[in-house]
Amino acid sequence: ALMNAGVQNLVSPPPGDEQRMQHGARAMQDLLLRGDRDTACRTAMEHELWAPALLLSSYMDIDTYTKVMAEFARRNFVAGTPLRTLYMLFAGQGGQLFEGGCVDALLDSWQHNLSVVLSNRTPGDIEVMRQLGDALLARRGDFHACQFCHAVAGGLPEHANAQDGASARRFLLLGGDHMQCPASFCTLAAVHRTEMWEHAHRLA
Repeated sequence: ALMNAGVQNLVSPPPGDEQRMQHGARAMQDLLLRGDRDTACRTAMEHELWAPALLLSSYMDIDTYTKVMAEFARRNFVAGTPLRTLYMLFAGQGGQLFEGGCVDALLDSWQHNLSVVLSNRTPGDIEVMRQLGDALLARRGDFHACQFCHAVAGGLPEHANAQDGASARRFLLLGGDHMQCPASFCTLAAVHRTEMWEHAHRLA
């Protein structure tokens, strides 16, 4: 039975990938017959056998599982898409979204990415929302988008002090840009918005 199992088709891949994936599946099976899970998992990843790789890694250790999940997200989803963002969060690798040359793609659709994070809460997502806001400010100069990200991440208005001044703070008044308009950001509307936000935050 084991000899026959070595030559039969083990997966049903898309057209064009069958030979490569069948080879990978057979190699993975041979490695598992010897109890070599680590190499079997790497082989599955190399041959794009993501379902077997993810399932196998879930029976190994958390570091291996998160590595496989992150690699799956990078190889299968386009940079900047909410799916890639979400699966990187599932892998516990949200910080990697802001590394390399993928940040601009993320910022191009920041509203959708923020929405998928808020709709599918995961450990570490608050820091990702804050990083998204910081990137919007640093790379796009979009103060209000930055402030919005920090607000939905649970941030409250900060208080400037004599040591660091207002420019070191992201969030003084909701909707008030103290960086670009330090002399006029403190409007009645901004004060009212901030009061309502603080009140809603206390009730939450």
